[in-house]
Amino acid sequence: MKFTAIFPVGLLMLSLAANEITFDMQPYVDVLVTEGGKDYKSLARARIGAGFNGYNLKAGANKITISGREPGTRLEQLWIGPSDQRPDEKNTGIYLDIDNAKLDGPMQIDTSVSPSAIVSGVSSKGNAEFVFQTSADDNYVVWAKGHGLNPSADSFFFKINDEEAFSFDVPIWRRSSWYRIIGRSYSHQCLIYAWNATSPQSPHYQDEKYYHLSLKLLEAAIQEIKLRFTFPAALWYMNTLEAMHMILNDPRTTPETAEKFLKLMRPYVEETCRTAGSTENSWANNAVNILNQRAAILALAGDIWKNADPESSKRYLSAARRCVHTVASWFPPGKPYGYDNYGSGFDTTYYTYDAKFLTRYYLIT
Repeated sequence: MKFTAIFPVGLLMLSLAANEITFDMQPYVDVLVTEGGKDYKSLARARIGAGFNGYNLKAGANKITISGREPGTRLEQLWIGPSDQRPDEKNTGIYLDIDNAKLDGPMQIDTSVSPSAIVSGVSSKGNAEFVFQTSADDNYVVWAKGHGLNPSADSFFFKINDEEAFSFDVPIWRRSSWYRIIGRSYSHQCLIYAWNATSPQSPHYQDEKYYHLSLKLLEAAIQEIKLRFTFPAALWYMNTLEAMHMILNDPRTTPETAEKFLKLMRPYVEETCRTAGSTENSWANNAVNILNQRAAILALAGDIWKNADPESSKRYLSAARRCVHTVASWFPPGKPYGYDNYGSGFDTTYYTYDAKFLTRYYLIT
């Protein structure tokens, strides 16, 4: 079986309020695959953006079930708290340690690597159940601590009470970090919808309903950035920026709509530009993939803002060039391309990322 096309054929039901987007909790997307000339809908459906608005929990006992999806993904701790907070020393919330989980094999606690973590050694097998008490009826969000080992070991299934389970991705990182548990990102879907709505090659080109749905998905994806805008994911909004680029270049997009999206996206681009100019001797400023990602995002932003704000456009492009030149100075011709400027060796995972982001940079420049 091979993927010949990927089209979201399920309808995402969204409603816009004054300053937020809400969802009807049934935002499924089916993947269309072709085998032997016949089309099939994939059974692996994703709850896009599930958990985005948190969960309305009743006072009393509640249950979270973490199920194995990709072998080797590590989970160290869970945190449940108010939607305006996140786990840290200042907030209380509810911390759930892995020692309190009821495990169903092959899910187990791996103590061979510190810190210990819940891990499933078999694909899509095993459960870890956490029971916790809430003191009041309220809206809660769920965060997890852990990390993924590689692109094939970076996800679990998540279920709370009687809600339907969904898959969520964890950061691929060399150390543990806290991350908000949300269904698969809107960024991929908004990019697909934006292309289908704006490309003359698409069967949905000039379909007004499809176009307006792409606008709603883009706004949802931009709002989602603030939930994922935590290190090391601060640069993982490239798809959203690409989608915005497509929509802003569409003749149906009004000046008012363009201005709204530029305003919503601006803080994240400015933060990326600020960090690109930092001289702090931090890991991020010595990591090849981080600098290449900054360069790609800022190069694209320079193109997006070239008419709306020429001066900012020049700033973004200048910062992009600076990032690329910095990396080039670390690895002159003949020197192996490393993971960072500290002498680490070649890393295939980050080389893949570099190829993606550098391709965007050179396409634009």
